[in-house]
Amino acid sequence: MTCLETYGIKSERFIDRKPADIIREGDYEKRPYLTGVTAFEGIEIYSKPSIELDELVPSNINFSSEESRRDAAKAIYDFYFPTGEVTDEGIVDFYTDRIFVYPSFTSAKAHAKNSLPVYVYLFTYNGTVNLPPKSQVSVKGPGHVAHSLYIQDYDYTDLYKNMTADDYVMQNRLREMWANFVKFGEPIPSTTDLLPVSWPPLTPGADENQYLTIDLQMKYGEDPLKRRYQFWSRLYGSQ
Repeated sequence: MTCLETYGIKSERFIDRKPADIIREGDYEKRPYLTGVTAFEGIEIYSKPSIELDELVPSNINFSSEESRRDAAKAIYDFYFPTGEVTDEGIVDFYTDRIFVYPSFTSAKAHAKNSLPVYVYLFTYNGTVNLPPKSQVSVKGPGHVAHSLYIQDYDYTDLYKNMTADDYVMQNRLREMWANFVKFGEPIPSTTDLLPVSWPPLTPGADENQYLTIDLQMKYGEDPLKRRYQFWSRLYGSQ
């Protein structure tokens, strides 16, 4: 994870400013950028079927008072647990959005403003290739790095033994897009039977999250995470 270097001789530091400031100022070498998330990233973080209010507010939000912080925690709780009951689904969605979706999509938009071709994806395919969760959780779906397991061959003896025909389609599809990006700077230079949907880069300054949903049915332009992303945008914007 990129972080600010605050030690050593200043002239020898590689990252001497906050990464967010470097991106905002466009002070870096521009390259095509491919980024995204899986639908259930939060499965990786899930550890217990409960959560406290103090755990909900990220440490990088600065509030003017403790009351404001408590109000934010209550707003987060009500958003993810609207019935008042803490659920596995709400916990997983909370961690997915707080740690992965909001930072990834916000970073992508910032890069796009620097005239970079930025390609964003949401991986929703729920196949047989997935890492087991670290804790018992009722939510099932593609967790952290699920798509990477199809792109690369990891040394997990049992991980690939039950692959289905759909799994092989997804593996071929992902490998083709990633190879295209390396060779041509765009994941889908032209549509094919395997890649039947165009995938344009983000429009700089666009309000909407423009990304490709990667599944057996490929879709571009739909935004199932819109409401959740906007919630965190408002929360960070209220600082």
